Formats: sequence, C-alpha cells, structure tokens
Amino acid sequence: RVLQAELKINIRLTPTGKAIPIRLFLTNESGYYLDISLYKEVTDSLTGQLGHSDRQIMFQAYGDKQGPLHGMLINTPYVTKDLLQSKRFQAQSLGTTYVYDFPEMFRQSLLKLWESADAYTHLPKCPLPSDLLTYTELVLDPQG
Repeated sequence: RVLQAELKINIRLTPTGKAIPIRLFLTNESGYYLDISLYKEVTDSLTGQLGHSDRQIMFQAYGDKQGPLHGMLINTPYVTKDLLQSKRFQAQSLGTTYVYDFPEMFRQSLLKLWESADAYTHLPKCPLPSDLLTYTELVLDPQG
C-alpha cells in the first residue's frame, strides 16, 4: 500500500520566465484521509547570499495550509516506517482498525454528513463549525 507520494513540478508563469519549483506531497497514512501539502522551494535567506555551494534550499508552504515540511531543508531524509505505521499495519493485518485512526474516521464521516445535510433538509446552509469533532484521550493510572 502506498502511504505517500511526491511530485515535483517546475512552473513558468511566462514562456521565458524563471521556473518555480513546486512540490506536491500526497499522504494517506491511515487510509481514511488524503492529506495534500504544497510547497515552493526557496533559498534560505540566511545562507542565500553565500556562494552557490553554500546555499540552503528549503520548503515554504504554498497556499493557506502550512504542511509538516514547511521550513525544512529539501535534502532532509525521508522518514522511514515509524511506530504508528507498524501498529496500524498490524491492526489492518488482523482485519481491524488502529484505535488512533477512529477519531479521524469519525471526523470524515461527520464532515460528509454535514455537507450532505443540504440535500435532505430545507433549512438555510450553516457554516461548518471549526470544532466539528473534539475528543480527549483518557489513560488509566496503574490503579485503574
């Protein structure tokens, strides 16, 4: 199963203009939500004035959403399989869902229900609340 994909696109605003490198990252860690992050490659302002070999190129969020790679150097190593991915894979192998994926599943379902409510009601459309779903993890102490 593919968890992440990356596309690098060089965009020219005019036929003779300078190419702007854009990176599109698609992430689907849980299998329930596709996360899309868009970045522009920019030269680090602190090191950009030095010689060509000393330049540091980093990711800058492109658009409203600031993704997890914002501000990181483009040559940062990719993260290998982490503990959550191992546990998620183990749960899926057993035919179930990893417990920490349930809140996102519920949020996605609520979002779809909210958006489809217009078709079933004759009420004015209400804006989507920013806190559509809130949750708190409760952990038992050693005494239970």
